[in-house]
Amino acid sequence: MRTHGPSPPRRRAIGLALLVGLVIAGVAVVVVVDGGSSGTPQDPRGPVTVTVELAHPGPAMPRSFLGLSIEYQSVQSYLGNARRPNRAFLQAVAALGAAQKAPVALRIGGNSSDESWWNPARLPRPHGVLNDLGPGWVASLASGQAQLAAPVVLGLNLALDNPANALALVRAVRARLKRPGVVSLEVGNEPDLFARARTFRVGRLVLHRPRQRLRYGPARYVTEARRYLTALSASLRAPVPRLAIGGFASGAFFRALPALVDPPNSRVGELIAHSYAITSCNAATPARELRSRLLTDGASRGLTDALSPYFASAGARRLPVRVSELNSAVCGGVNGVSDTFAAALWAPDALFALARRGVRQVDVHTWVGAYYAPLVIGRPGDREVARPRPLYYGLMLFALAAPASSRLVPVRIGNAGSTRGWATVDRTGVVRILLINRSTRASRAVRIRLAGPNGPGRLMLLRAPGVAARQGVTLGGRSLPANGIRVPPLGTPVRARGGEQRFTLPSASAALLTVRTAMR
Repeated sequence: MRTHGPSPPRRRAIGLALLVGLVIAGVAVVVVVDGGSSGTPQDPRGPVTVTVELAHPGPAMPRSFLGLSIEYQSVQSYLGNARRPNRAFLQAVAALGAAQKAPVALRIGGNSSDESWWNPARLPRPHGVLNDLGPGWVASLASGQAQLAAPVVLGLNLALDNPANALALVRAVRARLKRPGVVSLEVGNEPDLFARARTFRVGRLVLHRPRQRLRYGPARYVTEARRYLTALSASLRAPVPRLAIGGFASGAFFRALPALVDPPNSRVGELIAHSYAITSCNAATPARELRSRLLTDGASRGLTDALSPYFASAGARRLPVRVSELNSAVCGGVNGVSDTFAAALWAPDALFALARRGVRQVDVHTWVGAYYAPLVIGRPGDREVARPRPLYYGLMLFALAAPASSRLVPVRIGNAGSTRGWATVDRTGVVRILLINRSTRASRAVRIRLAGPNGPGRLMLLRAPGVAARQGVTLGGRSLPANGIRVPPLGTPVRARGGEQRFTLPSASAALLTVRTAMR
């Protein structure tokens, strides 16, 4: 969980050169005409016109692209245990998996990666360690993982500089998990912040992250990370999980990547990055201004700018890049921003942008008590609840729009204004078109044209009383329950008129149109 970082990326204008659907370096470019930037006159009263280029499908959505990143100390609260599983939370996560047609991955880590250690004997804790892990904790993770059939990523304590302890934790976890088990091991979390102590507030919670080292630089990081990589690769039985490095909070340690990736005997199998739209911890900026910032291209599509150093290092060895932490704001999120409908509209656009850039998996970061947690858990009486926040609705809409193995296809949007869009097509010819209207004032008439014959569509709207709303969110006209969440129906029928699918996109809303075409 990032608590410091570079200033948020600036919004970039989309030039005339991007007004056609291209495939660049194997990545399908989904084109959106940004009002006022292309020179094309905009008519706020005229319809938004959408053309989907089915003849040029791009890369397929990876399996389990959408994951959850959970801090170590929240695992037992979220998952429960074999005797008393947290069914409400597990059902909500399983529903996201059913929507994306692949299990939701579980990444365990964050700040707590370097604050946790394997300590079944309850020995005295070393400096910087806050969490003891033992068989009970492993049993909780194993129980939840088995019910979700989730691939698991473990964050390991690099600050402790004890590869043997990390290896003991990995062995204990692997011994209990069912397939696919542990698929990746992250060596450390935001090591560029080891030499800083951090204190921040989330509501009434005051969280203090200890200073792990007096001094710590890229050279020392390389030395210690190599020691972990060597120990893990040499000591774990096959198949050895991917070994991952990176996950920096700033650009200060980027120069360490080549030293770990380039040597012929490199053991790195994956690079990881963290991505947050708002990077000021406990910012004094008014919530209204931050909500507006969240609904800009810079906060969603602009997140890919910071990934360039990771892709540059990964490119020569064709390593996958995973965003192991994504959310709206650092430090647990912002009250009145991360827990509002603005986050629901932000999330699908950001996730699609990362998929287009070639990211293999994105883990949405969460922990109990965070403003940006997509689910708020509790046990009123003797019943578990997992109340979905607006962010969860946005994640569900994305999962429905981009199921595993579907392909991104280029989209051209005319007279877009504040409307943004994406599209996918699957092997059966089903096209899914996601449109987001960021305008808080104006609804837009939409006309969508697909090449070739196509049948009637089904339209699902994501709506709320406003972008500041914490409640009253609906998906397909329904609010999701706090217990027993399932995949919602695909919405109401929309018939084509004159070869076009037509509907109205309300202000501050999103729509998913699903259409079956003749394309195979």
